[in-house]
Amino acid sequence: MKNISRIEGKHIILRFVEESDAQFILDLRTKEKAKYLSKTDNNLDNQINWIKNYKIREKDGKEYYFVIENKESERIGLVRAYKIEDDSATSGSWIMLDGVKTEATLEGVLLLYEFILEYLGKEKIFFDVRKDNKKVWRFHKSYGAVQIDEDELDYFFEFSKDSFKLMKKEYQK
Repeated sequence: MKNISRIEGKHIILRFVEESDAQFILDLRTKEKAKYLSKTDNNLDNQINWIKNYKIREKDGKEYYFVIENKESERIGLVRAYKIEDDSATSGSWIMLDGVKTEATLEGVLLLYEFILEYLGKEKIFFDVRKDNKKVWRFHKSYGAVQIDEDELDYFFEFSKDSFKLMKKEYQK
């Protein structure tokens, strides 16, 4: 796999998380808005150490954690690819600042999916969404994600390479 550290779209850029992003991550992941994500300890030193360990997993191709930036290089969100298997990966940890334009939010998902399906060459993406996070699971279903399971808290989805092609075509309109 060739070395890549940023993915540029029309409205946003995905770039790998660095230690200098630790406070931004805490600011997003420890607010009320992050209630749909796994809990994050609000401790800067712990977050920096987590990033140091993550960078090893990134180097080994096991996980990719992106900061989403607008074209002015302002950080506006986070998204991650992990549990990278032979033909699939899991996406998650998707969170955006309040007030971010819809185009930037949608493009963040598109760029991550493109990274997983085209750059990493996977056939499908798995993810879970809290049942009470209706806006997000409805969004994913509208673009072809298929619910494959559920538990008390979450719906579990699969998103195929074929669905991505349709999503990308629709977004280009």
